[in-house]
Amino acid sequence: MKMKYDADIFSHQFPIVGQFVRQLAYFRAAKPVYNKLNQKSPFWCATIDAHLKIATIKWCNVFGADGCNSTHWKKIINIDAVRDSFRKHVLLEVGFSRLEWMCYHKAMCDFRNKYVAHYEMDFSQPVPDFDIALRIAYAYDKWVRDLIHPDVYEGPKLKEEFENWSRRAGLLIEKAMKASAGMKE
Repeated sequence: MKMKYDADIFSHQFPIVGQFVRQLAYFRAAKPVYNKLNQKSPFWCATIDAHLKIATIKWCNVFGADGCNSTHWKKIINIDAVRDSFRKHVLLEVGFSRLEWMCYHKAMCDFRNKYVAHYEMDFSQPVPDFDIALRIAYAYDKWVRDLIHPDVYEGPKLKEEFENWSRRAGLLIEKAMKASAGMKE
């Protein structure tokens, strides 16, 4: 039986999750190269930081507060049982209890609200564990492909995309950083 999902929301929502995965892949590809080359470049430092900030925003566009985000995951379908299936799927994939999920969700939203989108001088929480955010994106990828069946999203799985983006970006970033070594900013 075909689920009645909102195809318009899916057409915006899925690419946003993909953008999160891409930005995180770029951040993770760039940071070790930057550390290895030991350049101390404000440009590269800001560029790497920007990838993590954009990843945070994109993750929160879909998994953050549901009231104000037109692309929140809940907006794709208006059936509580189906929404509950996503919650259960995420908790299972991440290995969280409901309380752990609530704490993690709050940490991600606080990071976005108090460090990325706004800046609170007294914000001293650690950067959230983005491995968890990535696993949530992968869980969404599997869940939403099942949800839209028999419709099909023909693009690669986000996990494969992450690996491809990381590998390609790492090579490009290393060349760019080496080429810019010693340049004055």
